[in-house]
Amino acid sequence: MNLRTAAVCAAGLASSCAFEPRVERRAESSSLDELTRHLRAIAADYRTWMPLEPSPLGASNQGPGAGGGSPPLYGSAAGDSAHAGQLLYVFARDAAAYRGLESGAPQRDQVLVLEAHALEPLVMPGPGRPPADALQTPRGWVRAGALTGIHVMERIDDAWRYASLTPEGEVTQLGRPAACLECHAHAPFDELFGATLRGVRKNAKP
Repeated sequence: MNLRTAAVCAAGLASSCAFEPRVERRAESSSLDELTRHLRAIAADYRTWMPLEPSPLGASNQGPGAGGGSPPLYGSAAGDSAHAGQLLYVFARDAAAYRGLESGAPQRDQVLVLEAHALEPLVMPGPGRPPADALQTPRGWVRAGALTGIHVMERIDDAWRYASLTPEGEVTQLGRPAACLECHAHAPFDELFGATLRGVRKNAKP
């Protein structure tokens, strides 16, 4: 990726961008440095936001955990999407606006974060209520394992910019990657699925 392509990706204008951090170091681009710092700041802050509680796909959860966290969204049911086979938590900077999405609430300056975890099998000790953070899926009972990635959608003017970060904070995708748009381009609310996950549910594959 050359400097010009990297700049286009940073602006969120390219249709598909795989962001390479080494380009940022080689070119010493201040704009890319600033954008990376901005994304890392989001990754450090989103846990203070109000978590969303979408209806899980292909799973039944037991409600918020004892710590008040959001029940996870089971990503495996999203077919062949980039989030398949993971446990996902969704956070919104403006949770009220996102919950009003289907009623036409504007998403100006909105930021959404999808926190992805590996599936960790859970052996139930016996009859009775499962742990608060347990989730029943077609694979059996599971809970969130290791963090695998942090995925960000940020509203910039009239478009969404996508980014992915590793658990260590390295930016691996930025702009409008084809892997993201493959699903989000068909979402019913301007690349968003809404709190009821309309458009995902009908295409779900456990």
